[in-house]
Amino acid sequence: MGKIIFVAFLFSASFVFSQTDEEESELDNILDELFGIESFGVEAKKLSFLYATFSFSDKAYFAGRDFGVDQYGFTPSLSYMSSNNFFLSIGSASYSELDPQWDFISLSAGYSKFIGKKEKLSLTGVFSRSFFLSNTSDLNPNRISTSISLNEKILKIRVSGGYLFGGSSTFYASTDAAFRIKLIEDQKFTLDFRPGFNFLFSKQTISEENSVSLFNSIAAETDVFDLINSQFSFPFEADYGNWDFQFAYTINVPKAIGNETDINQNGFFSFSIGYLIGF
Repeated sequence: MGKIIFVAFLFSASFVFSQTDEEESELDNILDELFGIESFGVEAKKLSFLYATFSFSDKAYFAGRDFGVDQYGFTPSLSYMSSNNFFLSIGSASYSELDPQWDFISLSAGYSKFIGKKEKLSLTGVFSRSFFLSNTSDLNPNRISTSISLNEKILKIRVSGGYLFGGSSTFYASTDAAFRIKLIEDQKFTLDFRPGFNFLFSKQTISEENSVSLFNSIAAETDVFDLINSQFSFPFEADYGNWDFQFAYTINVPKAIGNETDINQNGFFSFSIGYLIGF
């Protein structure tokens, strides 16, 4: 028998903001890094923003695994971004088969900065604190993470890592990339197809019972750092004024760790809607 403790990585999106307001195209680059949408039609002089989102997934997985529970989930969040590259975010999530369904609230704060005059590289640091409603002594309420992103015209690559602590501490690393294919583009409406992938690595604690005789066994715990899930996403993203919409199909290819069994490829549909206010 083997037991693996997995950590769900929620609200891990990185936000980036810039202090300059000289060009509209520069603002578009910032919003593209923030939300994956190139332009919201807001004025460049507005350098503080509120962004509200609501996301729904027809199935909920953790590190690509469902643990035998068929459930759906939805996630609301609200983010504030200021002109000095500082951001705050609050969010939660509800899963249909959990009791209570609203299990936690997450607060995040961070700072981001573009690197270089061409603003192709950006660096972000985030601290997050989660408040759980149920008894979760093994879970980590605190997370410190950092990421570096490369933004080209049609390609975005990001490498990130983090440390989770306050319970059974662990750390993770991930790398992801997305390609932007323009389908429709005019002054009021844009539609993009952004296929991408993500590889998630994490330190996991594996507990195994090793038989030493017919009637005796020894429990041994081993820490491993390995790839635990590969994810491939196929989202369509639309922007109309200050509204943005995304419809996506995502495929998980989890990798078995230790004696883990019954690990299968799976997929799910998701939909999100967001609204941006500049002031």
